[in-house]
Amino acid sequence: DDLVRNFAASEIQRIWRGFSVHVDFMIQVMAAMRIQARFRKLRSKRALLVLSSQRKSSTTIQKIGRGFLARVQKERALSAVTVIQRAARVMISRSHDDLVRNFAASEIQRIWRGFSVHVDFMIQVMAAMRIQARFRKLRSKRALLVLSSQRKSSTTIQKIGRGFLARVQKERALSAVTVIQRAARVMISRSHDDLVRNF
Repeated sequence: DDLVRNFAASEIQRIWRGFSVHVDFMIQVMAAMRIQARFRKLRSKRALLVLSSQRKSSTTIQKIGRGFLARVQKERALSAVTVIQRAARVMISRSHDDLVRNFAASEIQRIWRGFSVHVDFMIQVMAAMRIQARFRKLRSKRALLVLSSQRKSSTTIQKIGRGFLARVQKERALSAVTVIQRAARVMISRSHDDLVRNF
């Protein structure tokens, strides 16, 4: 009786060790595969969101820049036209001479050309500075959002993986214990019957 029980116990322990090692390995492989698949899916979604938001932000920045340039050009042109008209009226009213008029016209044209070039350059510089500032602000906000979402997704993935591993290990252990107990009972009953028959 003692010999049979010792043999049965050693066999059960050997089978249980091999089974538990195999189950743990398969659980780890399945968990790693699921975690990798979810992480790849999340990363691809985040990349698509970042690309779409960058395209929208670039079109918005371009639209804002064009509107700003158009408004500034219109205001500058109107103010320049009023200044030129006022100067022309003053110069024409002071002298009716053709030479004076020609000189006034050439001076007005020269001043207008210099003023328009200067205004266009200043408008382009200011628009570029505003666009660059807004783009840097948007890019920094997007980088912070991506970093925070990556941290949250990594912690969520780890939590899901740990819970999955714990549940699978519990289920495997319970099923393995049931199988081992059934096999032990069968082996003990058979060995006891054999010993009784031999006796």
